[in-house]
Amino acid sequence: MFFAVIVFIIIILVFLIIAYMIYSDYQVQQEMDKKLIISRQKNVIDETDDILMNVTQIPFSNRMIIILQNRILNALQIIASVQSNMQVQQRITDMSAQIENTKSSPSRDSQFIPPGNPDQSLKMIRIMRRLRKIIRIEFNRGRISKNDFVDEDKILEVNIYKIQFSNLMKNIEEAHMNAQTGTERELIRGGLNSLNKMQFRDAWLESLKDHLQETLDNLNAEAERKHEQEIANEKAKESDIDVLFMPKKKW
Repeated sequence: MFFAVIVFIIIILVFLIIAYMIYSDYQVQQEMDKKLIISRQKNVIDETDDILMNVTQIPFSNRMIIILQNRILNALQIIASVQSNMQVQQRITDMSAQIENTKSSPSRDSQFIPPGNPDQSLKMIRIMRRLRKIIRIEFNRGRISKNDFVDEDKILEVNIYKIQFSNLMKNIEEAHMNAQTGTERELIRGGLNSLNKMQFRDAWLESLKDHLQETLDNLNAEAERKHEQEIANEKAKESDIDVLFMPKKKW
């Protein structure tokens, strides 16, 4: 009887140890999951903050700013759901106030300003490509409407084209300054081909298309004028040669 009690107690102890180990592993896993969630959401916040810091260099609409601010707010709320503290709650309050302030602010001037140098061009293109990925993610998660997604994605796509065409214009100007007419004509034709293939062109792109076409027409007209002048010069030379070798008249 005593031996049976001892065995029973040992079994209970083993069971309790196993249960404790399972619970402990569960707690550790829960803590790891929380840290992973917090880490991911902090990355989302940092990435979005980094993009918002460039708001003065890139033509963001108020709607785009609100999308980004809501992205930060959602990340903060997810963090608060697993590990709430005063600091997180204060950031949630501040971000909510920022969103309301953006909603009531006048519409931003979204006029495109060409980048000043190649480094700035590359930076702007990278940010816009990141933004296109972000708004697609937000749309897939049901956080923005289809119309907002389509409109903002189109704006970003067009602005990327504008940056690329701005760089093209600088190359065309450089070729013109170096009297590289063939290169200049080739660059202009390439730009016009790309513009003609675009399904949507705003006023800036239409103006650029007209400018490129006018420049190409002027180059072609100048080339035609030079060609005609060369033909005229050749004819003049032939005429002089004919006169030189004509039989002399006897008086």
